[in-house]
Amino acid sequence: EVEGSRKQLEQERFERRDALNKLRYEFEEFVHQKIDKVLEEVEEMKRTEQTDDSQQQFQIDQLIQNVDRLKENLFSVQTAWSTLVSNCLQNTTEMSPRLGTAGGPCR
Repeated sequence: EVEGSRKQLEQERFERRDALNKLRYEFEEFVHQKIDKVLEEVEEMKRTEQTDDSQQQFQIDQLIQNVDRLKENLFSVQTAWSTLVSNCLQNTTEMSPRLGTAGGPCR
C-alpha cells in the first residue's frame, strides 16, 4: 500500500511537472509571437517614416525650385524696371526746354 502511494505520488509529481513544462512552453511561444509582432510593427513604422521623410524631402526640393524660379523672375522684373527707369532718365535729359513734351512711356 505504501509503495502504491509512492508510485501514485511520483506519477502525480510527474504529471504536474509535465503540465508546468507544457504551460511554460506555451507561454514562451505566446511571448515570442507577441515580440515578433511588435518587431514587425516597429519595422513597418520605420518604413512608413522613411516614406514620409522621402515625401517631405521631395516637397522641400520642389519648394526650393519654386523659390529659385521666383528669384529669377524677380530679377527679370528688376532688370526690366531698371531699363525703363534708364530710358525715362534718358528721355528726360533729351527733352525740349519745356517740360512734359518728350514722347515715350515716361510721359
